[in-house]
Amino acid sequence: MGLRLIILLVLSVALMVWNYRHSVLAQQWRGNLSLVTTPIMSIANAPFALFDQIANRLRTQSSLLNENTTLRAQVLLLGGQLQKLQAIQTENRALRVLLQSSAVTHHLRLMLAQVMAIQASPYAQEIILNKGSHDSVFVGQAVLDAHGIMGQVVEAAPYTSRVLLLTDSRSGIPIRDERTGLRGILLGQGNSGLLRWVNMPITSDVRAGDILVSSGLGGDYPVGYPVGVVASVNPHTTDQFLGIEVVPRAQMNSSEQVLLVWPDKKTSS
Repeated sequence: MGLRLIILLVLSVALMVWNYRHSVLAQQWRGNLSLVTTPIMSIANAPFALFDQIANRLRTQSSLLNENTTLRAQVLLLGGQLQKLQAIQTENRALRVLLQSSAVTHHLRLMLAQVMAIQASPYAQEIILNKGSHDSVFVGQAVLDAHGIMGQVVEAAPYTSRVLLLTDSRSGIPIRDERTGLRGILLGQGNSGLLRWVNMPITSDVRAGDILVSSGLGGDYPVGYPVGVVASVNPHTTDQFLGIEVVPRAQMNSSEQVLLVWPDKKTSS
């Protein structure tokens, strides 16, 4: 019985020693094997790592390009908005100058209106405003922009009105030459955008650059508002009258805001 116990103890110790040595050897083999396999695995994984880097860079570049495109669009949009704001500010300053000038009397009632549409063709030179009879707009009412007289109302609906521009061939306005005091009539010339001073004798003192203002005759337009500037003066070959072309002061096709004018009861009576 004792011998058997001794044999079992010896075998147990031998197995423990063998297991320990085997474990150490296995660890050594695994360490040695890793020294060989690690470079091989690194080489094998290199294409995949390179592909991932390229993909990440492409995604980053695409994201940057999209962001750049978005920023460029925003810059263009902001630039357009800034230009529009500057144009409105310029027009508002010109309106204030016109209102504060000596040509505008303090006896006139004025209302600001927005241009909703422009009709410019050989047969009609008109604009549509966002004010109408509901705002006391009436047929025959004078309309100005920031630079001078534009025309007069020819139709007043409840919330809109139609304005015949001075450049329309059906339009006419009495004027006075500021330099000489000569009076006359300007007629529209349709889509040429010009006005014509009619029936002025060939001996009349009219020069290019003369400033023409409304004379107030006929009562359709208030007195002293800018109308146009003489562009050219030429004698007609067939009669004794001058051919006088005038550039209107008002910006017929570009003004976005205009003034509706009510004559003063005291001055109109």
